[in-house]
Amino acid sequence: RSCNQHAVVETEESRILHVLHPPSGICCAVTGFASDARHLVNVAARYVSDYEHLYGSSSSGGGIGSGPTVHKVVRDVLAKKLAGAAFAAGGRPYGLQFLVVGNRPGGGESLGSARRRTSSSLQMYTVDPSGGWRHWGGGGTAVGRNAAQVRKRLHSMLMNGHQDQEMDESMDENKKVAASRPKEWSSALDIVMRSLIESTHDKDDLLSMAKMMPDDETNPEEGRRYDYHNMRSQYDAIIVFGQNKRRNSLCAAIDRETVADSYWKCIGHIAKEK
Repeated sequence: RSCNQHAVVETEESRILHVLHPPSGICCAVTGFASDARHLVNVAARYVSDYEHLYGSSSSGGGIGSGPTVHKVVRDVLAKKLAGAAFAAGGRPYGLQFLVVGNRPGGGESLGSARRRTSSSLQMYTVDPSGGWRHWGGGGTAVGRNAAQVRKRLHSMLMNGHQDQEMDESMDENKKVAASRPKEWSSALDIVMRSLIESTHDKDDLLSMAKMMPDDETNPEEGRRYDYHNMRSQYDAIIVFGQNKRRNSLCAAIDRETVADSYWKCIGHIAKEK
């Protein structure tokens, strides 16, 4: 369904991923109470729609007539609403955590020399139930259950390289991130999926799951032993393109079958290594 013209776009089955502003790639993942999530996502959607109505049509350039920035959505909407509820006398805090991603205005060229050193225009923020927000660098982050373990594993993969990639130990952290940054969205999906799997399953779980892997080439029917449709319902993914991509929308949903294939491919690689 869509809300407020193009402020929110989500599939009927989506529960945690929401696209707030396609032209600038602002989207969020939210974990927690579903009713609270729907309310705050709709609040953010109204903010985006009202902003564009007041200041003109959207663009990703960050100039006059541009849409809201991801920083404004985080600071002025989500963090403000969460903090207001958390510290209100007699009120109930929202039981939510947000991960918000979007493009930096102008690719970061006007935000100071420190930020000009990075080639990425994407910004990542997390917001906790008390309204505290944090900007994340380093290539990735996570919210929700086991978030600390996932972040640690994701950071390790980006720092030390992934798969067969060799990494020079003498490189500083920023150069390691740039060198190990995946070149294709499919590689990025595999890195995130593997970080998630290794952070939430022990060795015995991985070995038992590997026995249920699909084997369509040798036996298509036997390859469907696992609950494929249930697997597809557990994971969603969105691509957020950088500003150098000339697109009307900088967001695109990844097909759930592709996400499921990435899951089982990572299970297979991990099981072989174990």
